Amino acid sequence: MIETYLGRGGDSGSFPMAMFLLWALTFASAFYWRPSWRPNYARVRVGILKLVPLPRANFDLKEFGGVGDGMTDNTEAFEAAVAAIREERGMGQLERWQRGNNGTIDGQGQVWWTRFKQRALNNTRGPLVQFMWSRDIVISNITLRNSPFWNLHPYDCKNVTVSNVTILAPVTAAPNTDGIDPDSCEDMLIENCYIAVGDDGIAIKSGWDQYGIRYGRPSSNIVIRNLTLRSTVSAGISIGSEMSGGVENVTVENIHVWDSRRAIRIKTAPGRGGYIRNITYNNVTIDNTMHGIVLVTDYNQHPDEEYDRAAIPNVENLSFTGIYGKDVRIPVQILGSEDIPIRGVSFRNVTMKLHKKKDNVFQCAYVEGRVFGSIFPAPCKNLDRYDDNGQLVMKSTSHNVSLIDYAL
Repeated sequence: MIETYLGRGGDSGSFPMAMFLLWALTFASAFYWRPSWRPNYARVRVGILKLVPLPRANFDLKEFGGVGDGMTDNTEAFEAAVAAIREERGMGQLERWQRGNNGTIDGQGQVWWTRFKQRALNNTRGPLVQFMWSRDIVISNITLRNSPFWNLHPYDCKNVTVSNVTILAPVTAAPNTDGIDPDSCEDMLIENCYIAVGDDGIAIKSGWDQYGIRYGRPSSNIVIRNLTLRSTVSAGISIGSEMSGGVENVTVENIHVWDSRRAIRIKTAPGRGGYIRNITYNNVTIDNTMHGIVLVTDYNQHPDEEYDRAAIPNVENLSFTGIYGKDVRIPVQILGSEDIPIRGVSFRNVTMKLHKKKDNVFQCAYVEGRVFGSIFPAPCKNLDRYDDNGQLVMKSTSHNVSLIDYAL
């Protein structure tokens, strides 16, 4: 009846399971289920994915007593609908299809944001939509707005598609209203969405410190494409910092980030353990941001003091191709450390027009990698230089040089 939510970042605590599964879905009209669907995500990095055909069964929430007036408590209606789906499905993982009809789910988060800032909450703020331990999920053609906490949070799910979804929250004074947070998920496609929120547009996670290490479920095989994002507080697309189960095989392509604090951000810290590897960014447009690309290894927030300080994350094989920006103050900032060096970074066709001219705008520390062809601004000396044909021009002898201007 009560689920404990510990070690996932932000708040911790307990709240009713119905909220834990599907918080405030008072405007939703139907659940759909199809047991036979198994999309092929085996090689999602290739980018060939197919949405599923129309499902076979329809579960209308109104038939279970749901009322979409923005005021009625529909917890019992959701519990009854989920029980009916489970009964027809039989034992095993629950499969769901959540398809909107261009409607809106409004989490009415203002009261939660206010009480959170006043430190007046006794319970964790609930995500607006949350799926747990489920598979074969499609969420499409719907608007999510004003979540008390994260908007869409699939946790330990497999084969998830999010398509044609709009996610909105005030870009200031709406704490932790991340857009989409894949958390220990495998085989996921996020496409054709507009996200403007009060925290990360997308944040890929897999557990926090010792809790994520113990659970041991990575986020892997994820494609994110054809998105427009805005985040004046955090980043358009983030990985971490809760990544202790590992994050790998992620492709981000055809993305526009505008009027934001950061466009791309990867963050971790000693104590996380796990890994971030095989991450590809292609065709990213950045418009008016403080930072273009940021990688940090000192994001030292922890759930408690029991974390393993010797649990060092591994960060490697990160590729940035076709990154174009204008009005960017710090185009690239890669902050590895002696404990957590960043290896296997590559840049190709990167051009960022600066907000104003400033030395050391491509900043590096403890990073190994390669630059192909000509990029602007000039890369840091930590990186090996190759021509457009992949021939070595100059090998770096200073991978551990720290060239950071914290006054920027």
